[in-house]
Amino acid sequence: MKRLLVAAFLMMPVVGIDSVAMAEDVTMCSAGGEAWRAGDVQTAIDAFTMCIDEGDLSDTTMSAALSSRGNILVAVGATQHGLEDLNSALQLDPVNAAAAYGRGNARFDQGDMVGALEDYNLALGLQPDLPPLYLARADTFSALGRHAEALADYDRVLLTTLSTRSQ
Repeated sequence: MKRLLVAAFLMMPVVGIDSVAMAEDVTMCSAGGEAWRAGDVQTAIDAFTMCIDEGDLSDTTMSAALSSRGNILVAVGATQHGLEDLNSALQLDPVNAAAAYGRGNARFDQGDMVGALEDYNLALGLQPDLPPLYLARADTFSALGRHAEALADYDRVLLTTLSTRSQ
């Protein structure tokens, strides 16, 4: 389930690349996003790699590209490589919520619950209206034995989902 949430949240930085980088050549980044949406993981990774290696990108755009590739790598189980990209993305753009969320997922996968919680809190501070962030944090609270906080986050996700469906 967590991997599917990463996939859904991942598209945020890809969209950001298209809207931020009008003067930059982000053709390969866009191709990476399209490949990921089509389920072609290797083509997505390759395209983002070419964008990162060959592009003359601003720090914000480079951060979005690294975040996108890093989130894909985490989603497919290449956690350490993904973590490297996500750390680099956050160094370039400390307010990249997708990178913070992805790094939280990588840390969770590695058993670093305290680090995961820090990253989910960072991402929530930047994007407080995204249910996947609360769900990930709830899972982390649960893993830490902080069940009351986990239940509060699970309730928030449930209420948000129910209110969205009733509209």
